[in-house]
Amino acid sequence: MRKLTLVLFLFIGFSLFSQEKSDAVTKHFDQYLTNKSIFEMIEKSFPTLEECQQVFIGDHAKVYLNGIQEVKKVIQNILSNPDSETLVKSSYEKFSSNDAKSEDGKGSFGMNRIKDVLQPDITYYLISYKTSDGSDSKFSPFKFFVKLNGKWLFFPKPTIVFGK
Repeated sequence: MRKLTLVLFLFIGFSLFSQEKSDAVTKHFDQYLTNKSIFEMIEKSFPTLEECQQVFIGDHAKVYLNGIQEVKKVIQNILSNPDSETLVKSSYEKFSSNDAKSEDGKGSFGMNRIKDVLQPDITYYLISYKTSDGSDSKFSPFKFFVKLNGKWLFFPKPTIVFGK
């Protein structure tokens, strides 16, 4: 009986551990499981200058905002002829600007290269989507989303803007 209890306990423990977690982040992004809905959400999620100032230091906020204008056009182009890819779930990885500013900068998806333009204490989310066959969506991952003042904002690849 004791061995059975131990085996049952281990099985339940491993089952719970192996289940994918569902939290506020995945619940939010799981609302958008078609490319059309994802890009409509992104189109409405570009930051304003004031929001850029919360993420980037000084005049870098305006440089970034000007630098993403072309991305907005690309998103509108995608929306004019959306792909019909079927998506089943979202997932994410996160890191903070403090991680990027740390000595080794590991786990910051290259943001350590632009650490001098980042405000402290900002959490970035790299959002990925899976298709029904388990592969990554052709548009995934989306770099990066930030939640500011209760609102999800899309900050497309800051390393490209500041790497010029």
